[in-house]
Amino acid sequence: SVIRCWNGKIKVVGSMGKQSTGKSYMLNYLFGTKFDVSGGRCTDGVWLSLTIERDTLYIILDVEGLGSLERTSKENMLL
Repeated sequence: SVIRCWNGKIKVVGSMGKQSTGKSYMLNYLFGTKFDVSGGRCTDGVWLSLTIERDTLYIILDVEGLGSLERTSKENMLL
């Protein structure tokens, strides 16, 4: 795997917050990732992307938004 073979620095970046607030868009803008974006619910679960900047491997996590009408408050808490 890329992570096991990497000898430089590794940083993990994630975005978590309310549903439909631009988390995926922000990660795409900041890191050049290609997470799906839309006006409604888009991310389901957690999506991962890897990108290398200079000598650092970034592990980027796009987390499903909180506050969905399709989940209970307990399910939100487990996210």
